[in-house]
Amino acid sequence: MKEKIFTWTQLLVLLFTSCALTFFVTSTLFSEHGSNGKYALIDKEATVADYVFSVPNFNESDREKVISTINSIQNKYTSDGYIVVELTSCKSGDNSAVIDAVPKTAINITEEFKTMLGSANDKTSK
Repeated sequence: MKEKIFTWTQLLVLLFTSCALTFFVTSTLFSEHGSNGKYALIDKEATVADYVFSVPNFNESDREKVISTINSIQNKYTSDGYIVVELTSCKSGDNSAVIDAVPKTAINITEEFKTMLGSANDKTSK
């Protein structure tokens, strides 16, 4: 006979605890008190694709600049207390979480990201 790792009672306690923890983390993350209702939206996928296709001979240093710019803009907003939410298109087979609605206090930082990425491109072309 196979030995059970957990009893049914232990499994129920474990399930309840994980559900409670998930609820607590989610409610804290998206509550007005946890983030002061500050949300920033960014469409990295489309912006990076536009940049990559606009740069002839895209290379490793260009890739590093893209990553650096992404980190820079995200750090700017998270240090100001924003939760940065990535906008993305869903295709079959993608494993991504999509947020359908955000509070009216959310700001879209995609244009600023495009500007920062474009200015990084201008510096390299000189």
